[in-house]
Amino acid sequence: ILRFLGPNLRVANRAPIGTRESINAATAASIRGFYERWYRPESSAIIVVGDGEPADFRRRIDAAFAGWRNPRTPTPAPNLGRLDPRRPTDFLAITEAHAPSVVQVCRGRDRDPPQREGVATRTRDFANVIWTSALQDRLGHLAQGANPTFVQGGAGSDDTLESVVFTCLTLSPRAGDWQGALRTAATEMRRLETYGLTAQEYQSQVNQITASLIDGVNSTDTMPAPALADAILFNFNNHGTFSTAAEDRRIGEAALRRLSRDAVRTEFRRVWTQAGQPLIVVVSPTDVPLAQVRRVWTQAYAAAPPPPRDVSTAAWAYTSFGPPGRPVTREAMDNPPFTRIEFANGVRVNFRQTQNAADRVEIRIRFGGGDQELAPADARVARVGASLFPLMCLGRNSYEDIARVCQGRLCDIHLGVD
Repeated sequence: ILRFLGPNLRVANRAPIGTRESINAATAASIRGFYERWYRPESSAIIVVGDGEPADFRRRIDAAFAGWRNPRTPTPAPNLGRLDPRRPTDFLAITEAHAPSVVQVCRGRDRDPPQREGVATRTRDFANVIWTSALQDRLGHLAQGANPTFVQGGAGSDDTLESVVFTCLTLSPRAGDWQGALRTAATEMRRLETYGLTAQEYQSQVNQITASLIDGVNSTDTMPAPALADAILFNFNNHGTFSTAAEDRRIGEAALRRLSRDAVRTEFRRVWTQAGQPLIVVVSPTDVPLAQVRRVWTQAYAAAPPPPRDVSTAAWAYTSFGPPGRPVTREAMDNPPFTRIEFANGVRVNFRQTQNAADRVEIRIRFGGGDQELAPADARVARVGASLFPLMCLGRNSYEDIARVCQGRLCDIHLGVD
């Protein structure tokens, strides 16, 4: 697939793992030569996160690494290749008996030149998050319909390649119906190109980003040291800066003030409509004629779709739970400190107030006998059912209702069998 998307790209013809011939020919000398060629002090970063004095850390780093020299002349960066901007819409059909069916529509473009992170780059990033997430919501609504053509789908950009970026819509056809999934892909991308986002879709995504910014400030103080080091390294490798959570929120809020539906649409056109022509990939366990793929896409993409419609969400139906329970005992516990309350019906609540993460509530409910009440033959079914629990709906609210109620907040729910 990568060779089809970017036939002129070095990575498409030279996967980083190597060729069979290069692997079989590897020697200790060739491995050392690779190390000396590419592992160099000027290409390295040392990141330390811990409870200590920065000056002491720097002294210890200098003692360990200041003598590192690589006398070998630096190797020039290889030509990574470019995309052909004149390439027309193209098609690839892959028959693979043991592979799941997939429909993918991609557009490629040259990677943006490095730009120092700030409000401008954050505005651009948010614009792409907004349209891809809104499209994801549209696909989720379609997948929840009565007769969907696909079981799951998503959109996003692959920016792992150093010279180009591919933005792709990927759908998993339902019961192998690649034709229906391909029509859906063509229709939804045409709809987004023609009309952009609705006001509701745009505001919903802004609310979600705002909630994430607030949560970042509230939870950074409790981020484990390895996660913090990984975040710093990610920023370093992607021309970013690493600041306090409060500064990150300030930059994010400034970026949101710059954004609008029109700005998001302009960015969508830049990375999608004005990129290379669509490249369509169909993977199927049975033979798919390439001419048929071309015909299905061409006809579906040429049709003018109706404008998008906002999805109505039912009001949250669960606000009353009857009279409060009657506590019969209250006990203060130590190490760690918490309060244990037992109610007349036998329910026990262990409650602890903590400043670890502001504006966050975590509730854990343990019930039943877990593994002890399951026959061995039922254990796998129970675990599959538990994993599907977040996707199930309530009696008076659908899964989509729940997802939309959680937008603007950060909700998470899961069920496990222990």
